[in-house]
Amino acid sequence: MPNSPPAIYSCGTHAPGWVNGPNPATPGQNINGTVCFNWSGNSCMWSQPVQITNCNGFYVYYLQPINWGCNGVYCGQ
Repeated sequence: MPNSPPAIYSCGTHAPGWVNGPNPATPGQNINGTVCFNWSGNSCMWSQPVQITNCNGFYVYYLQPINWGCNGVYCGQ
């Protein structure tokens, strides 16, 4: 997932989601973070909790269902 706000209407949705903060640096490390959704000039109009694990070269995200509307989507890279 991107670590900066993607443009609105990208990732096939109106309000694309991005990780607001760094990914864990150490392999095996798990952190709690926040996914923000960019919309209407506010890069964090809505947010969802996320757990991120560093799997030695890639990241695994435990994503929560989006419960605030139908136009937000988690963005992948």
